[in-house]
Amino acid sequence: MGRNSNTVPGSSSSNSNNESSGKRKAVVVSVMYYGVRRIELRGTLNAGVAMYGLLRDHLNYKEEDMVILTENSQYPHCQPTKENIVKAMQWLVQDAQPGDTLFFFYSGHGSDQDDLNGDEPGCLDSIICPVDFKNPLTGARDNGLSDDDMHRYMVDPLKPGVRLTAVFDSCHSGSVLDLPYSYESSGKQNHSRGVCQFVAAHLSSALASYAKGVIDLKGIKRGAWFIKKRLTTNRNAEQKTVSTKSSPADVVQWGGCRDNENSCGMSYGKPIGMMGVMTHSFVSAVSENPQQSYAQLLKSIRDRCVKEGNPKHLQIPQLSCSHPLGKTT
Repeated sequence: MGRNSNTVPGSSSSNSNNESSGKRKAVVVSVMYYGVRRIELRGTLNAGVAMYGLLRDHLNYKEEDMVILTENSQYPHCQPTKENIVKAMQWLVQDAQPGDTLFFFYSGHGSDQDDLNGDEPGCLDSIICPVDFKNPLTGARDNGLSDDDMHRYMVDPLKPGVRLTAVFDSCHSGSVLDLPYSYESSGKQNHSRGVCQFVAAHLSSALASYAKGVIDLKGIKRGAWFIKKRLTTNRNAEQKTVSTKSSPADVVQWGGCRDNENSCGMSYGKPIGMMGVMTHSFVSAVSENPQQSYAQLLKSIRDRCVKEGNPKHLQIPQLSCSHPLGKTT
């Protein structure tokens, strides 16, 4: 799938002469936070195994061209620490040439933090949480990788003609690679990146409190201030993102949910076990039909998330790109 192709990179039908002669490299990161109270995740290891199988068996990636980071490894350099994740990102894009096809996958916790450079319509940066995201000196959980960091490591170095697909099965991951163009399953561009979601969340919370007979005037006032701030800064932030975060390369990011949502896990029984709904939906949709357009694949993934996900937790997978999509993608 890309600017000049409407199918999944690496599938047999997407291999133009230029792409088929290029390299394929992939990074798969699974973070369990093993033994850490209250935040340990049970399905991320299974998610990594499933994505590895998709890459190897369906998308023509070779084992020797993949880096796997997981706590299940006995090797220190294969642990999903911040340092190792950054090194893996740098390895992935190093010396990438036109025709190369790159893939990055992350399954673990995600969070957000204040946006300090004014490129977020939602006023918050998305982050991913390495296994060592808790600072051992201060105890603060401030050792994450922000969307600005990951864009700098994986997108900025890429040349025209290089393809990068990134999949994040984590909370707050809708725009976690900071790409300027987001899309709906209809193929139409979404210009309200984060703002409508934020407004809807605050209105929903206020209505829910009112229905219970609770009127939180302080919360309503604070929410109104944030809504006003986001509405007034949205367009400027979008324009800044387009001017500073566009790329001549063909970069596509799939997020497990919108920036204000959580990505959930489900038990799929034997032999799959526990796994993120986004990962299971993505792997299933691509395995069954790799010759889908961007919009078709987004719809397939969203439909599966609705069918398989927890009805109590809204989770709407997102698609964003480094460039405007053509009508056929």
